[in-house]
Amino acid sequence: MSERRARIHTEHALVKTRRCALLNVPRSSAYYRPAPASARDLALMRAIDEIHLRWPFYGSRRLRDEIQGQGHGVNRKRVQRLMRQMGLRALYPRRRTSRPGKAHKIYPYCCGSYPSSGRTRSGRATSAIARPASGGSWRLLPGPEHVWNASGGSRREI
Repeated sequence: MSERRARIHTEHALVKTRRCALLNVPRSSAYYRPAPASARDLALMRAIDEIHLRWPFYGSRRLRDEIQGQGHGVNRKRVQRLMRQMGLRALYPRRRTSRPGKAHKIYPYCCGSYPSSGRTRSGRATSAIARPASGGSWRLLPGPEHVWNASGGSRREI
C-alpha cells in the first residue's frame, strides 16, 4: 500500500484523482499528512525507553505502573500504542518454545512396547515375572507368554 501511495505523490501528467483510481487507493489517503508526535508523547516515549532498557521483561502493565510512579498520568492502551510505534516488546518466553523446528529430524522410538522389527541385538521379553533368587535378591525372568525374536521380529512360545 505504501508503494502505491508513493506513486500517487510523484509528478505525472495524470491528475491525482485519476492516479488514485488506477492504483486502487482511496483519495483521502492521497491527501493525508500524518501529524507529528506531541511533546507529551515524546516525553512518554523517552520514559518508556529508559524503563525498557533497565527492565526489558516489563510488559505494558508494569511499564504503566512505573510511568505513573514517575508522575505521568497514562493508561495501558497508550503505553501499548507507544510501545508498538517504538517497536518494543517485553522479553519473556513465548508460546511453543519447546516445539521442534521444521528441519528437525525425528528419530524412531526404540524403547516402546511394540516390536523392534529386528533392530536390537538380543531378544526382548514382552512380559516379565519377578522371581526370588538366592541371597534374598530378585531377578526378572521372561514371562510365560512369548518372547520377541530380534532377528525376524517373530514370536516364539516359551
